[in-house]
Amino acid sequence: MSIEYTIDEAAGLITTRLSGHVDTHALRQLNSKVDSDPKAAACRRGLVDCSELTSIAADAMVVRELAMARSAPQRKVAIVAPSDASFGLARVFQGFASAEKSAGIEVFRDRDAALAWLMA
Repeated sequence: MSIEYTIDEAAGLITTRLSGHVDTHALRQLNSKVDSDPKAAACRRGLVDCSELTSIAADAMVVRELAMARSAPQRKVAIVAPSDASFGLARVFQGFASAEKSAGIEVFRDRDAALAWLMA
């Protein structure tokens, strides 16, 4: 299980990579780390790469909680989710975020397409 994030201050970009099996505890820890990172506050773009994710143990309520915490109208987030399972969960996240008036979240199967949309 691994969740790592990096911040490119010049691009205003947070890149998060999920790999292996990820559980609710790891997702909440990530949320807490990002919230407490002073460099993250200035970032207006986010790339969440689920390309190496093998499984995720999170129910809809946790996905909703994270969507509400990460949603901001001024932030663009691209989620790379090549597998059917990760794509479906990312779309649930997008739906919850949209309900919170955050229209800047899109889900992609291809990393290059996600980056092109994100940096446009």
